[in-house]
Amino acid sequence: MKPPFSTCQRSAHPRSPNAGSVNLLCALLLTCVSLIWPVDATGQDYVEWSTEVRTSLGFRVNEAAIGSLLPDGWRVNPIAGAPDMVNLSLTFMDRLLVLDPQGQPVRSGSSRYMVMSVRRQSSVVIRSGSRPEYTRTYRIDQASDALGTPADPDSRLEEVSFIPTGPLFSRIFDGTEVLTGVTAIPWYSREIFVP
Repeated sequence: MKPPFSTCQRSAHPRSPNAGSVNLLCALLLTCVSLIWPVDATGQDYVEWSTEVRTSLGFRVNEAAIGSLLPDGWRVNPIAGAPDMVNLSLTFMDRLLVLDPQGQPVRSGSSRYMVMSVRRQSSVVIRSGSRPEYTRTYRIDQASDALGTPADPDSRLEEVSFIPTGPLFSRIFDGTEVLTGVTAIPWYSREIFVP
């Protein structure tokens, strides 16, 4: 049984003075509904629920740099017209509330981290890089706001600054990378199920 709501998307037009309050109210309402709505019988165990705010940066980067970071046997699909480049996403997550199946906070109840993901193929199965036999199923509801890139004529961004440092990032971001987009995800709710 699915909750009786659909995903909201923010407009690309300038925000009204009350837009922040409306977005917050929408997120809180959807969060409450998703907490009390019955879960489908999926044959999997419900292990976690979270609500988050995310920002994603999309890049085209050097394929050789990414290939050296992937598990043995994994390959990425190169970009048509740019065979030495691949798509890479950096997603910065602010997990505002994380609950277990009983509604109790997981660890501290909140966390912040970054995920680096390479587009391998379209798939709904999420697998561990270190243990490919381990899978998770995510049920997600979110609002996404594609902001563009500063060079685009329809972009709502004037400037983006991303300065990668350290041995891992210096291998990936070698000066040939191209920022392909910035997406704000002002609310993101996720339920996690495992076999």
